[in-house]
Amino acid sequence: MAFWLVRDQLHPAPISATSDLAAADKQFARLSAQALKGDAEAQLRLGKMYANGEGVIVDVTKAAQWFDKAAHQGNAEAQFLYASALLDGRGVVQDYQAALKWIEMPARRGNPQAQYRLGQMYRFGIGTPVDKVKAYMWFNLAAAQGMDEAARARESVVGQLKPEEIARAQADAHQINEQMLPKTDAAKNATTSPPASP
Repeated sequence: MAFWLVRDQLHPAPISATSDLAAADKQFARLSAQALKGDAEAQLRLGKMYANGEGVIVDVTKAAQWFDKAAHQGNAEAQFLYASALLDGRGVVQDYQAALKWIEMPARRGNPQAQYRLGQMYRFGIGTPVDKVKAYMWFNLAAAQGMDEAARARESVVGQLKPEEIARAQADAHQINEQMLPKTDAAKNATTSPPASP
């Protein structure tokens, strides 16, 4: 008799552990079905499970495939994760130009990690010509959200820029920041209400 059969007979898995595994299998099957039907959140979750080995064996190729599917549906987190896979060549062929395209989307939507990585791409010319002004702008946006790495990167670039380049980068950052801010009902009402009579 094989050792694992003997071991299982001597030390059978507790019923709760067996039922937990069955529940996890059902949950995985449900999630997979939702992902196959095009649910972007389910696709993102499956990608993370494969990337991190959560309940499945790590499979970076499957992770990248699920991130790609969710990214194409506009999921900002999936766009960042797919761009990161493209940058690092994890589960996909490394493609800096495609990574640049995908990472800019969540960066423009306010993802500080995407903003920082995009800044690094412009700083070092990864998938794009070197552009220290754009690097400064993206670092500035990420730093404004509390990312210390981005603040240090911004400070390392500032000495390489002329004052008018810094001003332009800051103006561009303000413009992108305004586009990221959610529009409140009060702001909408303020622009559509008639002026008060004197």
